[in-house]
Amino acid sequence: MVKPMSRACLLLRTNRFGPMEQGFLARLRYETGFAVAVVADETAAPLDCGGFPKISLTRRAASRLGLYCPRDFTWRCGDYGLYLARHAMPEIEHFWLIEPDVRAAYADYGDLFRLFDPYPDVDLVGFDLRPSEPDHWWHATMRQRTDAVYRCLFGLARFSAHALDVCAAERRRDVYNMWARLFWANDETFTTTVLVAAGMVVKDANEFGHPLHTAESFSYWTPFRGEDFEATALPGLVYHPVLWGDDYERRIARLDRHRRLEQLRMKLLRAVMVKGYHRRLGLGRILARPRPIPAYPLADRR
Repeated sequence: MVKPMSRACLLLRTNRFGPMEQGFLARLRYETGFAVAVVADETAAPLDCGGFPKISLTRRAASRLGLYCPRDFTWRCGDYGLYLARHAMPEIEHFWLIEPDVRAAYADYGDLFRLFDPYPDVDLVGFDLRPSEPDHWWHATMRQRTDAVYRCLFGLARFSAHALDVCAAERRRDVYNMWARLFWANDETFTTTVLVAAGMVVKDANEFGHPLHTAESFSYWTPFRGEDFEATALPGLVYHPVLWGDDYERRIARLDRHRRLEQLRMKLLRAVMVKGYHRRLGLGRILARPRPIPAYPLADRR
């Protein structure tokens, strides 16, 4: 058996820490052998993390690192927690970031994470890592930087310490770029695009000889009911989002609202284009842009 990667840390990103989050993190620590910590969104109130090490994510903490904080930075900028962890733990060589609504169909989570131990030279292991489509909501935020815009999903990802240093430096540089501040990129598009542009080693999790996710198993759009997970999950796959109880029902309701809004938007777009107003008012491109659904880790923001 391959030994766990030395000097690796697993970070749980969350805005709440109850029995489910505590049990999940305890299991991850036991089965992986990694150091663990909680990246705790404490912009509303302090979180009791049950004795686990805590990286406090607040506007003040991010600003101390020279990072710009838009109004929704705790959702939009999940990479900020990584930079704070890197600053607090300079001895760590690789950081895993995981959200509480990620689950893997493995009897032992150590078996999943050990798949990547033989590849310490990979700077970013991402899920659903691929070139960004021009109609992707966050594509335009990086388009002014490069033609090669990439994306991934931040539910689960591994970064090298050097990759985080490169990304943090770019975030700080963009503080003085008014265009970048006006269209501040989200974590997934920013980190992936910056690392590809820097010539660093960036790979999707499926590129290591073991299919770990599909378009259906790991996405924003297909929630899985946690109560049914063990009975329905396919062995060897990683799933996101897996939600229990009211969290699942809220996500389903949000997706339903989004679909109805999309139908309304398309009707409006067709009506505007029939009249030719889109050319005179410049509305065609705006109306054609898909709308994002903020998918804050595990629970809707309250």
